[in-house]
Amino acid sequence: MNEKVNKNPLALDDKNYTIEEFALLIRKKFGVNDNLPNEILVSAFIEKYPMYSCKIKKDSNQGGCSCC
Repeated sequence: MNEKVNKNPLALDDKNYTIEEFALLIRKKFGVNDNLPNEILVSAFIEKYPMYSCKIKKDSNQGGCSCC
């Protein structure tokens, strides 16, 4: 169980999120109330926490992540 927590410290559901859904989760979790566009917020978050890149729904123009 401890290993599962380490791979998902935000305790996100085991599903893929749209950019909008993921940005909303970040804003709620961390109390972020800013004017950053969703794409930039999610991109910055994924850059810092790349383990979450698999949680974002990819469209056909985006490449896959390195972890899956």
